Amino acid sequence: MRPTAIALPIIGLSLMLSLPALAEDAEPAAPENKASEQTVAPREPLTARSQVEATALERQVDPKQVQHLQAGDEQFLALWLEANSAQPRGAVILIPGDNESADWPQTVGPLRRKLPDNGWHTLSLTLPDPLSTVPIVTPTPEKPAPDAAAETATEDEKAAGQPAEAAAETPSEPSTEADTPAEVANTPDAEELRKQHEQRIFARIGAGLEYVRQHKPRTIALLGQGTGAYWAARYISERPAKDIQRIVAISAQAPEFASSQLEALLTENKTATLDVFYRSTAASNKQLHERLMASKRQAESGYEQIALNALPGNLHDEQEQLYRRVRGWLEK
Repeated sequence: MRPTAIALPIIGLSLMLSLPALAEDAEPAAPENKASEQTVAPREPLTARSQVEATALERQVDPKQVQHLQAGDEQFLALWLEANSAQPRGAVILIPGDNESADWPQTVGPLRRKLPDNGWHTLSLTLPDPLSTVPIVTPTPEKPAPDAAAETATEDEKAAGQPAEAAAETPSEPSTEADTPAEVANTPDAEELRKQHEQRIFARIGAGLEYVRQHKPRTIALLGQGTGAYWAARYISERPAKDIQRIVAISAQAPEFASSQLEALLTENKTATLDVFYRSTAASNKQLHERLMASKRQAESGYEQIALNALPGNLHDEQEQLYRRVRGWLEK
C-alpha cells in the first residue's frame, strides 16, 4: 500500500479535530466586563400631575390669560383676568385644592371668570402635587465591576486561605447597615420633605402676590378651595401684609401632613375671614361648630360662616349661589 493512501485519512481526522479550536479562535473575544461597560442610568423623575394638567390647560384657555410666574427655581402656570371696570375693587388670588387645576370646574373656575364682571381682578394659581403623591427620585448606586470584585475576592481568599469557589458559595451575613447607603442618604426624611413642599407653595403664593401688586389693587383677597383654604390662611398667618385684607375659605380642609391646625388658622388671625361650607355630614358640621365657638373666644375676630345647601345634579345653580354669597361678602 502506498504511503499517501494511509496519510490522507490521518490528515483529514486531524483537521476535523482542530476545527472547534479554530472556530473558538475565530470568534471575537467577549467583553471581559459587560457590567462595567453598561452604565446604570438613574431613574428619570416622573412628570408631576399638576404640570401635565397645566400644560393641557394652557392649550384650552385664551392665551391672554396665561401667565408663567417664577417661584424660586421653578415656573408655574397662573391664569389672569382683569376686572371689567374702569375702577377695579381689588384683586382675588384663587388657590385650588389638592389635585385641582387653576381652572377647576367647581368653585375655582366659575369664580375666577365671574368676579371680573363685578370689578375684581382674578389670578388663579397652580399648586404642586399633594405631598403624599410627590415622587422621590433617588440615584441607583453603581455596583462594583465583576473583575474588580474578583480581584478583591482573590486577595481576601489568599489572606483567609479559602478557595474562590467556596467563598463565592458562602452566603453573606445580614448587614445591620443600609444595603444602599447612597439611596438612603439622598432620600429626604418626612420632615424635610414637608418643609420643602411648604416652601414651594409659599413661593407660588408669593409670586402671585408680586404679580397682582404690579396692577396696584386697592385690596387683595386670598380665596382657597379645599386644602387651598388651608394654605391661604397659613400664608397670611405667617406672612401678614396690610394689603391682604380678606380670606375666603370654601369647603376648607387640612392637607395630609399639615403642621398647623386649620381651626386656629381660620379663627385666630386678625384678617377678615369667610368660612363657606355645604351642609353635609354630622362630623363636618361638628368641626364647623367648633370653629365658630373658637372664633367667639377671640377678643377681636373677623371670622364669619356661611352655610350653603348642596344642589346635586344642578352644578350651575350651586356655583351661582356660591358666587353671589362670595361677591356680596367681598363688597362689605
